[in-house]
Amino acid sequence: MGARDMSLIETPPANRQPVETVVCGYDERIIRDAIDRELGRGGQIYFLHNRVQTIERTALRIRELCGKAVSLSVTGRWKTKISKR
Repeated sequence: MGARDMSLIETPPANRQPVETVVCGYDERIIRDAIDRELGRGGQIYFLHNRVQTIERTALRIRELCGKAVSLSVTGRWKTKISKR
């Protein structure tokens, strides 16, 4: 199957909320509030971290801030291992 064989959604689903991207310094209060707000409306969160060496520690801290969220930590350096907690 190639890219041309895939179906395209040409109009957004009804009641779709726009994507909001925020780039800011690391502030746990902002992070927690943003995640809580997005989960409260039934949305999803993608938190990007730029250091492979500290990704697990950062993922743990995000989990501590937002315990009700399901989280997945992935890096391109892992071949087949995916950690789901």
